[in-house]
Amino acid sequence: MLFSQLYSSFMSSLRWNALLYFLYKILFTASSILLFTILSVNDFSVWANLNSLIFLFLLWLDFGFRKSIPRYCPEFKKSGSISSFLYYLVGIQSGILAITLPGFMVICSLFFRSLGLSYQSILLYLCSGIFFVEGINSTVRLFYHAHFWNKRYTLIQTIFLLGEGIINLICITLLPLRALLIALFINKLIVSSCNAAMSLIMLAYYHKKGFAHQAAVKEHQIPIKEFITHSGMMWVGTSIKSITERNFLVPFISHVINPASANLFKLANDWAMLIHRPIIKTIGSSDTTLLSHIRSGHYHSLPLMKVCRKLISTIMLISIPFGCIIPVASFAMPSTAVVMFLIIICGHIIETILSPYERVLEVKRNYIYLLVSYIPYVCILLSTIYYLYLPSSNLLLAILFIHAARLSGSCFMAFFAHKTYARSLPITAATSYHNQEQVCPIKPSHTQPSQQPHT
Repeated sequence: MLFSQLYSSFMSSLRWNALLYFLYKILFTASSILLFTILSVNDFSVWANLNSLIFLFLLWLDFGFRKSIPRYCPEFKKSGSISSFLYYLVGIQSGILAITLPGFMVICSLFFRSLGLSYQSILLYLCSGIFFVEGINSTVRLFYHAHFWNKRYTLIQTIFLLGEGIINLICITLLPLRALLIALFINKLIVSSCNAAMSLIMLAYYHKKGFAHQAAVKEHQIPIKEFITHSGMMWVGTSIKSITERNFLVPFISHVINPASANLFKLANDWAMLIHRPIIKTIGSSDTTLLSHIRSGHYHSLPLMKVCRKLISTIMLISIPFGCIIPVASFAMPSTAVVMFLIIICGHIIETILSPYERVLEVKRNYIYLLVSYIPYVCILLSTIYYLYLPSSNLLLAILFIHAARLSGSCFMAFFAHKTYARSLPITAATSYHNQEQVCPIKPSHTQPSQQPHT
């Protein structure tokens, strides 16, 4: 495959990611705004915190798979063990989720009790089911993205997503408030279960059809040890970052300050995510997949930093139309949330533009620089957490410190990536490779990965 074909697959994956997630975010934000308007502070806090706790625990329990699966799929594919890789990981993830289900329910119950929030017990059982099914969904989705099969996954999920959104709006409009939360979570559980089953069945079919007759490369060993190490390191970074994500901050602010402040933060954050999440989900794991294909042995003559620059320019182009929504969103929310919204969205967009440098360090397995980059992040974050416990603390200033901490890590990663991989590169545009290959196509290298020095 020529680099132009690979890059064309990458761009196609971005378009399908954008379509799916923008649709999802519109439906979710609309539901969030309506629920904020009609529910009591107690009920909205229960809904917001349950959603946050589900996806926060899933983030902590993914063991770095969301970054290691796209990184290592090309190598397992070369070894002829890609289908076994899929089944083992889905089985492992299912076992982990099943074991942690009782703990998830206990923690949620203790959390609501500590806040003095009243809730119906059935909600914990429904959310436990959603927690299990969404964990399977997240693993299966990564395999679609790792093969650039984003279109196939998007077509499956869009059907269920539209159905869920329409039923949610009907429930919000017609049902009494005492039954509304139960109906919303039942709907989510049914739709997520159908989506997981259909996605897994279709993925198994695509694997059987596409890789059934693939012969393993005898010289290429299955990189199980490297995959486990990489997953562990990515898990450390993801867990550290999760402390500044909405799914952690909403329960944390509810506990440290009060549920009303957490509700206001969630409203501002949901508007910010309406802009930011389509950008980050448009990229998804496609950037890691692209860099991994280059790194895995097919395109060794392409410097990663040149492709990194092209990724940055692509992200900036994606950000422009979504950035135009910022003024509209600023007028559509309460004045007390506007400044908070602007801090959140500006911080996230800058961080996203710098994210390809982090992907380069991850793909090159430069764990030392990744860990060092988190040191200022952790220091600022610990200071901010201490500050929030002070009686005189200000939520707006704390949000500013949190995003300063996140940007410090991104800036250090950009510095280390340039320092390590950009010194010897000629100053030419990344797009030159796209043009040159029309004359002189880049052919796959036959050098085995075991002969290459690891950086």
